[in-house]
Amino acid sequence: MKPAELQRIDGNRMEYIRLKNDSRYTNVKFNENTGGLLAIHKEHHFDPTVGRFGIPRGDYERIAAEVLYSYGRSVVLQSEQLEENEKTPEGLLDGNIFDIKGVEGRGKTAIKHKLAEASLQGCKTIVLYFHENNTFLLQRIIDGYNHYLRNSNSKRINTVYYIVDGKLHRL
Repeated sequence: MKPAELQRIDGNRMEYIRLKNDSRYTNVKFNENTGGLLAIHKEHHFDPTVGRFGIPRGDYERIAAEVLYSYGRSVVLQSEQLEENEKTPEGLLDGNIFDIKGVEGRGKTAIKHKLAEASLQGCKTIVLYFHENNTFLLQRIIDGYNHYLRNSNSKRINTVYYIVDGKLHRL
């Protein structure tokens, strides 16, 4: 393993120890092989609304977090206790503010809107989760991100991941 990779894994291990001892976090786990870290704040809100595919939208977050973890990412889902109906980001992905956005439709502007929402939440990173393969089209992600870069005032988002069929990809 390269020194930078070993350093990343050691950093995640130290964060794991810290979070494991923090009573505000549950489901704290660390993968020695990949360096993956997962921790969920007790006040993290998983949306119970049943989506288009017949499962709660909060499950999109759970599934996406597990995929990110399995790929060696550091995933810390933070507290979402704010004013009612106020959108907050999921937490930190590899130390950057991020959000998971479930993509349920095939509409032309769906990706653009997901990027805009995440940007308004202060995110630098977005994870687009496709629960069904038939809603995924790489060109839609590319077009949506290009539209975001052309038309957004903030241009905060600089990293786009997408999960399709349980596999993590980066744009």
